[in-house]
Amino acid sequence: MTFAPRFAWADEEIPGVGQGGDDTAAIQAAVDAAPSGAKLRLPSGLTCNVTGYVNISKPLTVLGGKIQAGPANQIFNITAGDVHLEGIELAGAGEAGAYTIGNNLINAVGSEQDPLGGLTITGCRLHDTSGEAMRLTWLRNADVAQNLIEGVRYAGIMAVSMKDSRIHDNVVRDAFAHGGVVANSYGIALTDLGNYEAARSERVSVAGNVILNFTEWAGFDTHGGKALAVSHNVVANCKQGLAIVLGKSARVVPPQDVVVSGNYIDGAGIAGGYGISLFGKSDTVQGSGTFTGNRIVNCAEPWRTDPQPAYLDWENSSWAGNTPEFYNRSEDWRHFAVPAGGLSPHPAAPPQYRKIGRQVFLRGAFFRTGGGSFSANTTYSIPGVLPAGYRPVQDSRPAAGGTTAQNSSMALIQPSGQVRIRTGSSPNGEIWIDGVSWFVD
Repeated sequence: MTFAPRFAWADEEIPGVGQGGDDTAAIQAAVDAAPSGAKLRLPSGLTCNVTGYVNISKPLTVLGGKIQAGPANQIFNITAGDVHLEGIELAGAGEAGAYTIGNNLINAVGSEQDPLGGLTITGCRLHDTSGEAMRLTWLRNADVAQNLIEGVRYAGIMAVSMKDSRIHDNVVRDAFAHGGVVANSYGIALTDLGNYEAARSERVSVAGNVILNFTEWAGFDTHGGKALAVSHNVVANCKQGLAIVLGKSARVVPPQDVVVSGNYIDGAGIAGGYGISLFGKSDTVQGSGTFTGNRIVNCAEPWRTDPQPAYLDWENSSWAGNTPEFYNRSEDWRHFAVPAGGLSPHPAAPPQYRKIGRQVFLRGAFFRTGGGSFSANTTYSIPGVLPAGYRPVQDSRPAAGGTTAQNSSMALIQPSGQVRIRTGSSPNGEIWIDGVSWFVD
């Protein structure tokens, strides 16, 4: 009678590996021989060496031990769901290793039609990757937690078209200098495999991670993700802290409905970096997010938003309880539509308005032209001068005016957008509106 070899589906160590030679074939044989759902344990205290990918195409658990990659920087290629990697040390080819997209310490690849479900990577140490520590493509219900990732060429965790998953409580640190090898580097990034709606990463929680020392690019990047929750992460010494952006202008859709809460971003030592950003795509496909309870310190620019205000859905985005607080639409000051017949913009300081969050501000001055129909010492109504969205919810009576001698002022701003002004005694009186502000709903 013959017996099958007792591999680690009985939770025993894979025999004959970790002796200094190339273990690729032996580990692959153990994987192929193990029944679906089995446990394979790498030898404790030894280093296994692989020169190419070990392919895992069935549900399987691999535990413990250490694997050193060869120059190609490849260790595990996963094409099945319900694969679990636990407590393994995976060492890459180092800074001098070759960089090729797809050559990763962990490479998990599903498809839109057949996504991989139930992958977990927990308690592992991945370091010195010449590409990415892990690239996870078309995954569902994945859990990537409590891993230590150190020494990264391109990305620590690159999630591609991932949905309904969690990336939490990992430490990702220390990007290699670009040196012309890659354009960007990321601690954690959520991106897409194809430039279309269904390929977007969606409903992924990124929480409790520590991301350090990505000095040339981004600690975290969305690349156009949707309904992502980015919460209670610590991001320090990264040029861009949390980049809620498209990633490239060719993408069809911007990040939308992203919730960014309770994060701590420290930009100490970074020249010209910023803390949190939100960028859109166009005035028809707008970016949006909710930003609450974040703390940003030592950043040259704590907040950055799309320079085109119309590219963001400001009505469905909010900023509250952050430090420093942010209510900036990044919109330019807008000129009042000054009526003819006696009023004109002040030549050096035209009357303008601007909304920052829920608060409208005014600045500049009207100029009463001598000989016009606006008489001295008279109150006039200018109907509809303020557009919808900038009007107070109730009558606002500001304390603003011109010089004492001219005794001119803005007397009333009404919910209809009508503005009432009181002219002074001088034929050429200036009606200053600096310092006037009110809140809108």
